[in-house]
Parts: sequence; structure tokens; C-alpha cells
Amino acid sequence: MNSIRHAFEPLDSFTKLFSKSEELESGYLWTRTSKDTETVIALLEDQRFAPRLLVGHSKGNLVLSEALYAIESEHPPLAEAIATRTRIVTISAKVGMPMLFKDVIDVMCAWDWFGALNSRPDIRTDIVVPHAWHSTNPDFPLGMGISVPQTIAQAIAMEGRTPAGRATHLAAILDAPQRMIAQRYDTIERRALRERSRG
Repeated sequence: MNSIRHAFEPLDSFTKLFSKSEELESGYLWTRTSKDTETVIALLEDQRFAPRLLVGHSKGNLVLSEALYAIESEHPPLAEAIATRTRIVTISAKVGMPMLFKDVIDVMCAWDWFGALNSRPDIRTDIVVPHAWHSTNPDFPLGMGISVPQTIAQAIAMEGRTPAGRATHLAAILDAPQRMIAQRYDTIERRALRERSRG
């Protein structure tokens, strides 16, 4: 449901156009994706930014997925370069990534029912954090917070391992909201480029 809600955020933005106008540098109204996804796309498209590790937590995993689907749709060579050099670590929600991205480690907490509700059931968990819930606050009561540095260190130690449990036949259906975001991004980007070339 969170994926679907996120996919329809631009519709909510459109309804607000009647009360205020929010424009991009290109002059186009912001209707493509969420601002979080736009930010990740902008970072990953910037040549000065070439991370070897991308980490998301909960909804951040969905944002990362949407950005990668959009880049794969609009800039396939860039998506391939990112996939070749980058490991992805998802924490507290197993979200589908484009098939090109094979070096993905999915982390779930033993007591994280909230993350489980927001996870794709067909993706295998690679790391289970014992005695932990959804929070990344190390001071969470009863020690149930995730130690993010420790969890990332464990994921990095798995270097060279390609998880076998990511790609399933359900990906086409369950990743539909992210693919819809990518398609909208692609269409609006192309329209903006055509308009710029005319002007």
C-alpha cells in the first residue's frame, strides 16, 4: 500500500496547483515523482557522486527503488555503471530493485512486524538482526533498536556474494508502482527535453 500511495503522490501535488505553483528550473510543474526520489535521482546522475554502497531504511528503500527504476528507464548505461560498482543494503523493508541490480543485501529485524508488512514476501532475508524492532535508534527501549553501523559492517563483509533470492516471477507485478514512477519520469523528462530543444 505504501508503494501505491507513493506512486500517486504526484496526483496529490497536482491538486495543490490550484492553491500554489511550484516550478522546477525547467519551468515545469513538479509532477514527476516524490521529492525524495527526485533527490536520489539527481545525486546518482551527478558524475561527482559515485558511491559503492547505497543504504536505505524502510520507506527509503522504496525511494531508492523508484530512483533506480527511473534511471534504468531513462539512462540505461548509467544504471549499468551504478549496478556494476554498487552494493545495495535495504534495512527494515524488502523492496524490489531493477533486475540489473544483483548485489543487494536485505536486512530484517527479528521483531519487525511493521517492516514485514511493507516487504515483498518473495524476497529472501539475507541478514536477520536478533532482538530488534524497526527503529534505527540505538537507545530504543529494551535494546530493540538496530545498530546501523554494525549491520552495514555485516553486509559489507558479505562482499562478493550475490544473493540468490531476489529475482522472482512476482517482480513484474509487485514492482509495478516503481515501474509506473519510472515511466512517468521518462515521459516527462523527454517532454522537457523536447521543449528545451525548441526554445
